[in-house]
Amino acid sequence: PRASDSLPRAVAAHEPHRLVAHAAELCTPLHALARGGASASASALACVVATEVEDQHFRLTLRQAQAVMRGCLRLLNELEGEAASALRARAAKLLSTLARNLPAKCRAECVFQRRRAEGLDAADVVAWCELLADAPLLEVAGGLPKEAGAELWRHLSQEAATVARRGEPDEATVALLRAFAEEGPRRGWVAAAASESDASPLAAVASAVAASWRRAVAVDGEELEDEEHEPLPLHSEVEEELGLLFARLGLEPPSPPPKPPPGPAVLRREGGRRPPNRSVAMATAVFE
Repeated sequence: PRASDSLPRAVAAHEPHRLVAHAAELCTPLHALARGGASASASALACVVATEVEDQHFRLTLRQAQAVMRGCLRLLNELEGEAASALRARAAKLLSTLARNLPAKCRAECVFQRRRAEGLDAADVVAWCELLADAPLLEVAGGLPKEAGAELWRHLSQEAATVARRGEPDEATVALLRAFAEEGPRRGWVAAAASESDASPLAAVASAVAASWRRAVAVDGEELEDEEHEPLPLHSEVEEELGLLFARLGLEPPSPPPKPPPGPAVLRREGGRRPPNRSVAMATAVFE
């Protein structure tokens, strides 16, 4: 047999429970092996791993579980005939199990990593949101179960909003908003909400991104008087991508407020004088 075909068979011959710890690394390259002619053996290995992970998903981290699911779906996208049929049933069950248990898994990982306050790692949230927003890829396994989808996306919107609020907008912020923007039309989400209680998952994430963006472009003229103390400008690509996404969603991007008059430190450095305060001048004139 070909080397590309014998390797998956040799791995699949191991005791199945021993494969769970290495499931992410095993599933990630399977679609490439299938393209190289090892479709049957790659499918057989994926079926073994998917079955074991379905029963022991609690042993994997969020990132590892996502890598296993994505690897199975990408492989399934390359398969035909009996190899595809065998894996499709396993992948559908795995997707249903992971989707149903993902909110609890997110909470458990926050506790395990002692991240209750700051939330999950941004890369983990981005990875799951991008995978679940990839409808064509999910469809090869029958799509996301409808009963689990609404609750799951509601929970992911909370995790994504937490990620967006805790720092300045970056590539992760763009990726999260893009994922929710992709899923929005399929679920009838509105990007703007009249109140926080009525906000859709898309509106909740967009609001968090807007708040972070607004904070990044704000000019603080009260306490921080020198320009070097003001927030650094956003990366041009991030700002451009956010602008395009906001326009696509029909939202108004935050704009920086008018810059206040320079503070005393700036005036002393530049040898200038602060413009007179009109209210003080009028009060002085009255008393005189």
